[in-house]
Amino acid sequence: MGSDRVKSALFVDFDNIFQGLFDDDRDVARAFARKPDAWLERLATAGMESGVSRQFLIRRCYLNPQGAPSVAREGGGKARDPMITYGTFRGAFTRAGFEVIDCPSLTNSQKNAADIRIALDVLELALLGTPCEEFVLASGDSDFTPLLHRLSARDKRSLLVASGPVAAACKAAATQYLDGAATVELIRPVRRATDRRVAAPPAGLESAGLEPAALEPAGLEPAALEPAGLESAGLESAGLESAGLESAGLGLAATEPGELGSGGAASEAAVVDDPPADALRRAGLPVGDAMSWQALSVTMAESIGVAAPFVGLVTRTCRDALHAGGVDWSRHVVNDILQVCRRGGISLHEPVAPSPESVLQALLQGVVVDGVHKGFVLSPTTVLELGRHLGVVGTNAPASDDSVDSRAESVPAATTATPAPLQVAVYHPAPSTPLLAPGDALPPPLPPPFVDSMAAC
Repeated sequence: MGSDRVKSALFVDFDNIFQGLFDDDRDVARAFARKPDAWLERLATAGMESGVSRQFLIRRCYLNPQGAPSVAREGGGKARDPMITYGTFRGAFTRAGFEVIDCPSLTNSQKNAADIRIALDVLELALLGTPCEEFVLASGDSDFTPLLHRLSARDKRSLLVASGPVAAACKAAATQYLDGAATVELIRPVRRATDRRVAAPPAGLESAGLEPAALEPAGLEPAALEPAGLESAGLESAGLESAGLESAGLGLAATEPGELGSGGAASEAAVVDDPPADALRRAGLPVGDAMSWQALSVTMAESIGVAAPFVGLVTRTCRDALHAGGVDWSRHVVNDILQVCRRGGISLHEPVAPSPESVLQALLQGVVVDGVHKGFVLSPTTVLELGRHLGVVGTNAPASDDSVDSRAESVPAATTATPAPLQVAVYHPAPSTPLLAPGDALPPPLPPPFVDSMAAC
């Protein structure tokens, strides 16, 4: 191209890209919507030769401000997710230098005219002799195939960025193409690892039953995440037996295929020996104390029982019950906890609601899985102490003096007030009153948008 800067125009079909990412990995969808400036910087060099980057002269984002992603509904079909409204993300794109163009729905099925608007704008710029050498279309809509042919005929380069399956004809018409997996990696938040990399087995792992070979840098290859569980990470499917936690009664379940996302684990695994507070922060969860987590387990179980499978109603009901009990966690926080529980095995589509004990068990499992997904392994001591902190039944065995002393300053006072082992019993409010009696009507649906919808993808 003769220059180290390629003049480009970027057109984002927000609804199309967000839905594709939302179906694959909700964390990545959240990053796409909230931090466009971050992935825009990486897009500038994606697929380019060394030393060459894109200069985006035009940045346009087309979205339906009242739109929302669709989710599978029990019994078949799809429904709008009441927790998310696309209009709440306009500000993030505006701050990233995008011209945001509203494309409201034209039908009851949320179909909008974003694809037509994009096609008209691209053709107009191409025909008017714009200085842009390349047109970047962020959409998986195969209707753009004729447009890509027109751009090629006018000697304009094109890059198609998709978040899901795309027709072969559409891919062939583009000069370059980023498939769904490549787009996920482009958008996935970059985490600056500060953990110690495993050069030699940490002291004490052998006594915990964790084989050093399982923690070598190559020990977490994506292909090693077998459907049977997390054996390559040293976490046996029957409940972390190789980490020496079988006797603690954690009973962590096997990880299902695909639960770790398309990216797999990092090629190098860091063994994290954190106190419970830091382990929870890594998962994006509040630290809380024993009573807070026990109250959460009860209210979450009852909320799932009366409001599932609707995520929005579950989190709102749970938040209101927590506030009534003196636990001041926001709905965004409750939603994050619910998502971790779901990664740990809690389902909103079961005929019987989970028990409070199951909620805590799934939460612990979800934190472990979340760590493997992000490229690190929680140490046996960390998992055991985290189980005690959350109040998971069976994790109240005495900890070693060394592990207690090394963490005394990081664990909240509620869990370190006395040196005696924490005796855990799942909290049940008295009297036990269901959040909704049988036959009561569910709370009214939420009118979109509402204040904290943006935060709870």
